[in-house]
Amino acid sequence: MFMKQNLFIFIFIVLYSCGNRNVNIYESFDSNEKITHKIGYDNSKYLMGLPGKMAVIDSLLTIIDYKSENLFHIFDINTNNYLGNYGSKGSGPNEFLHPYSIDYNSSNSFLMYDASNFTLYKVYLDSIAQGKLYSEVDFHSSTFGDVYVLPTKFSTYVSFGLYKTNMFKIMDSKDENIGYFCDFPLEDEVASKTIDNRNLALAYQGKMISNSKNDKFAYISFYATIVGFYDVYVDRIENNKLYAYDYPNFSINNDGGSFSSPINKDGICAFLDVYGTEKYVYTLYSGQIISQSKEEAFRGKDVFVYDWEGNPAMHYVLDIPISSIAITKDNKKMFAIAYNPEPELVMFDLSL
Repeated sequence: MFMKQNLFIFIFIVLYSCGNRNVNIYESFDSNEKITHKIGYDNSKYLMGLPGKMAVIDSLLTIIDYKSENLFHIFDINTNNYLGNYGSKGSGPNEFLHPYSIDYNSSNSFLMYDASNFTLYKVYLDSIAQGKLYSEVDFHSSTFGDVYVLPTKFSTYVSFGLYKTNMFKIMDSKDENIGYFCDFPLEDEVASKTIDNRNLALAYQGKMISNSKNDKFAYISFYATIVGFYDVYVDRIENNKLYAYDYPNFSINNDGGSFSSPINKDGICAFLDVYGTEKYVYTLYSGQIISQSKEEAFRGKDVFVYDWEGNPAMHYVLDIPISSIAITKDNKKMFAIAYNPEPELVMFDLSL
């Protein structure tokens, strides 16, 4: 009898531990597909310095470049032609200082958040026929620390930033705060400590993307394998689904009255980019330890695709590492930045 009881306890412990083990992101996807890049544009026609976020706006692909003469490269994806480099740097009319995000707005415009002056601009692509980009202010935040701002369907704005509480904030069109929502996912060791929420915001910094109706958004973390899916309402934000496969490995250094949360030497570069279409959310993932892989840690060969409810849909395994992504609205083609060794634009055919 004693032997049978002990055998039952042993089997129960084994089954329980197997059923509750920490599943990594690769094990969350049943569908996996290897895809190979193609060179679709003559790289002698353009010169990229430090490319960043990119977006498909109707038939035009727009890419931020922080080290080119102007700020945006524009390609025609129907004719495979490079149209030029637009967007002057500066603080005057139709000039920008530090574009941080670029998101679809309409068939001839995109939204761009300038992190240097906390302003969300509407930029019109049909103005390139006159040789420049015209823009207008869509929203301006007076709050220092709004790192990322997106519009909602309710004529409000949702943001991520350095706040005293919570992860996200909703503001009305006049920059009045409606409220702060959602907590950072914390491992037990960190949750047991008293840490300023602004330090957590620095450790958990990442990117956001809205769906086409602007009533949902997805969040990815740069330094932890965390991806969340959120529903936006008039007066609140609700977490629909959250995956926290690991957590940021960071320290706190608030000397001199400033906030700093440096990533430790064993910390990883997790998600690099996120892009949304009508049906899916595409996340570009590295997972490499920064101190070991150096700059290669900021390039990834895995694209994990979810639907807008947060359900895993596809894991694309790439033949080369890339740093940024943009996907056509029919989910059949992905544009990306690769390095050979200079940055160049490449394409992948997709099956979803």
